[in-house]
Amino acid sequence: MKPLFLLALGSVILCGCMHTEIGGNPEPSPDNRYVIATRGYGASGKPYVEKTKKRFSVWIGPNGGSSSARPFKKTYVFAAGSLDWNVNWRGSEEVAVELFDYGDGVSSIDARKAGIPSNHVAALLFRKRADGHFVEVK
Repeated sequence: MKPLFLLALGSVILCGCMHTEIGGNPEPSPDNRYVIATRGYGASGKPYVEKTKKRFSVWIGPNGGSSSARPFKKTYVFAAGSLDWNVNWRGSEEVAVELFDYGDGVSSIDARKAGIPSNHVAALLFRKRADGHFVEVK
């Protein structure tokens, strides 16, 4: 009986630590010199579609290895359902990220198919400085 209890307890602990991760596909700038990589992380032990705190990470840096510019890295926290986003390079020196969801419990995939309008969650804007380093524009 004791091994069965330990197995069940271990399963509960592991399930509570798991979370959904989406994104991670780098998107190059129009001149292919820089790249932005974005990733969303759901709350541990909760479905991604449930309105919870979601972490959203952004990495912007040189595409390849020859630039000396250090990358921009930041993680944000937003309350959202199925957090989704669009990346829009505005030339090679500015990139915008629009974050949205479709409400608590609504899958982005299902909402797009049904034509449901999205909810604005946040807008992020990043611009390249003269030294080649991207910074957030507020």
